[in-house]
Parts: sequence; C-alpha cells; structure tokens
Amino acid sequence: MMKLTPDFLSKLTEFFHEAAIAAWASDGTTTPSRRPQHTRHVHRSGNFLYEDEFAGFFRSRGEEIVYWNFGGEGTADWRPIWDQQYRGGVTEEKIGDTAFAGDAFGVLKQALTDKPRGQFQPRGPHKFQLGDWKYAAQWEGDIKSFRGEETIYRGGLPVFFHWFQGGLLWPKKD
Repeated sequence: MMKLTPDFLSKLTEFFHEAAIAAWASDGTTTPSRRPQHTRHVHRSGNFLYEDEFAGFFRSRGEEIVYWNFGGEGTADWRPIWDQQYRGGVTEEKIGDTAFAGDAFGVLKQALTDKPRGQFQPRGPHKFQLGDWKYAAQWEGDIKSFRGEETIYRGGLPVFFHWFQGGLLWPKKD
C-alpha cells in the first residue's frame, strides 16, 4: 500500500521532475498512444511509471500521469497515483505561424528543464529568460494538490500560455 510519508512524497517529486525532463522537454522518444492524433512519452524508474500524452499543436491539451506499482518490483499492479492536466498554446494572432510556435516550444522546453532538486515545481520556474523571451509560472498548492498558469512573453507581450492543475489520486484498493 502506498503510504504518504514525507519520504514517499519526496521520492514522487524527484521522480516527476526526472520523468518530465526525460520526456517531451528533452525530445524523449515517443511510444504509440491509445488515442488517435495524440503524442505519448513514457518514463519508468523502479515502482514509478510516468506517461505524458497530449494532442494539438498551436493549441493543445495534455495530461501527465504517475503510476505506482502496488505489487512491488517484478509485478504489474500499476495504478495511477498522481496527475497533472495542462491546456493552452500560442495566442490567437500566432495560430498558423509554425516557425513562431516552434520557437515558443523551444523556450518552454528550456524552462521545463530548469527544475530545482528537492522541491515541487509543476511546470517551469517562477521566472526564466532566454534572449528576448521571458517565461513566468505561478501556482498555488503542492504536489498533493495544485493549480496555476504559465505564460511566455516576447517583446513584453504574452505569446503563449498554459493553465494547469493536478495532484494526488487515491486509487481504490481491491
């Protein structure tokens, strides 16, 4: 049984950060999705399994799920224990500009890899800058329950956004 000790929450935080960086933010390999027109990244370490699955381009929605193997190593009793949903994209006037969207995604990937060890950060840092691009994220809560938004600015104007929310899931014990 999963015990929500400070040690477990710390391990969950570290795994989430490791997995999020290893997946889309680092151009990790994709695996087939069960859903049409979705992209899926998977990362596994010990009894933790991470999936990030999303659809769309200029505007998108996605979900990151962390599973815990309740049966322990060598078994396959995977159950979802944590998730995060995100939704947004480039601002309306930038829809259709593939090159601009690609540049914005590059900034987002850099921001998402800027995660401090030992503390929960659902997306990128509160502030990040790359040339004339600025990234800002605000959230309330902790790994157990949170919500927030991230915005990318260029030339002082917002050009990309995501809303996000998530937290622990409590699976039913069979």
